[in-house]
Amino acid sequence: MRKEILSKLQVMFINELEHHPQSSLIDFYKLYMQSAFGPGHIINDENTARAYLAKELVSYQQYTSKFTKNTTNSYLENMKAVYREEHQGMISCPCVIFDCEIWIPLARYSTQLIADGIIPFEAFLGAFIESANLISEKISLFADLDKDIYIKYWKAMLPFFVEKKIKNFSEDSILIEQLFSENKYLVRHSYTYNEEYKPSYRIINKSLLSKYDHLIVEKYFIG
Repeated sequence: MRKEILSKLQVMFINELEHHPQSSLIDFYKLYMQSAFGPGHIINDENTARAYLAKELVSYQQYTSKFTKNTTNSYLENMKAVYREEHQGMISCPCVIFDCEIWIPLARYSTQLIADGIIPFEAFLGAFIESANLISEKISLFADLDKDIYIKYWKAMLPFFVEKKIKNFSEDSILIEQLFSENKYLVRHSYTYNEEYKPSYRIINKSLLSKYDHLIVEKYFIG
């Protein structure tokens, strides 16, 4: 296994732990799975993708990060004060972009970027669909990363999760092992993650939305 990949995985998981400290092991696995699968596994066709995105925006809930009060996470430190709220020792802010760039330049883009008028609906949807097409045509899961290596990288990170005392480690480990034994890899966020952070995002190749980077910075961040 490549040390640089393991290092990138650890950085990604630490970042997730800081953004979403109530994450269960299944939530970390979902992030890992997304870094390899990208968005292709949730697109049946363009009309379906459009309908789901439109429906999600109608029932819009802000995807949030909730940091511990003493965090030094640069994302929060650069967030404009108007978007930061403190409550019961936690600091909440929008989770507008979250990197999951391990093998492919992917990130979770919050639907808040559409709701706030930063990225047009059609541009967001188009980038989402093109991201899936790029992966399915060029870098499909297990093309450069076969399933055995995919599983090995995941298992190599398990001591990290034990050290960090990640929630539901034992129960979720059994569930994930069962999935692997059945050649299945897709999971949903935990109930706690959904309740705490209201995830509403799409996995998109960052290069496809890079022209909006300056607008995102201007809207949410100090610099």
